[in-house]
Amino acid sequence: QTLQKPTFNPPDWVFAPVWNTLYILMAIAGWRVWLQGRSTIRRRALIIFAIQLGFNLAWSFLFFGLQRIDWALADILVLLLFIIINNNQFWRVDRLAGVLFGPYVLWVVYATFLNASLWFLNWTNRPTIASFFYSRYHNDKTIPWLERFSRRLPDHSLTQRLSSKVITNRALNRLACPP
Repeated sequence: QTLQKPTFNPPDWVFAPVWNTLYILMAIAGWRVWLQGRSTIRRRALIIFAIQLGFNLAWSFLFFGLQRIDWALADILVLLLFIIINNNQFWRVDRLAGVLFGPYVLWVVYATFLNASLWFLNWTNRPTIASFFYSRYHNDKTIPWLERFSRRLPDHSLTQRLSSKVITNRALNRLACPP
C-alpha cells in the first residue's frame, strides 16, 4: 500500500477475480492436454506447465513475501518466457488449450509492465557512478585503479584530473548522497 503506483495500476479488488479466472482457464487447458494420448510433445508441454507454475509461485513469494520488486521482476520475465513457450506447446497438442492459455499470456505481459513500473517508481537506492566509487573507497585517498588506468592512456590529462585531489571521496559522497 505504501508503494508509488503507475497510473495504469488497477484497483486491488481486480486481482483476485482475474487470477481466479486465469487459474481456472489454465487448469482446463492443462486438463485437456493431460487427456491427449501419450506423446513426447504432451510430456514436454506438461513439464513446461509445471515449471511456469513454479515461477508463478516464486513471483508471489518474492513480491509479497520478501517484498523484493527487483527479484520479482527478474522472475516474471523468466515466467513470461516459459508461459509463451507453454502456450505454443499447448497449442500444438490441443488448439483449444492454447486458446484458453491466451488470456494468461496477455495478463502476464501486463503484469510484467506493471512490475517494471513499480520497480522503477520505487527504486530508492539507484546506483550511481559516484556511489559505486564511494562504496569502495570511503577515505580521502584518490582512486588507485583510475590512476593506474590513466598511466596507460597516451593522452591522460583528463584521467589525471579525474584521479587527482579534485575527486576525493568527500566529493563523491556529496555526489552520491545529495542533501
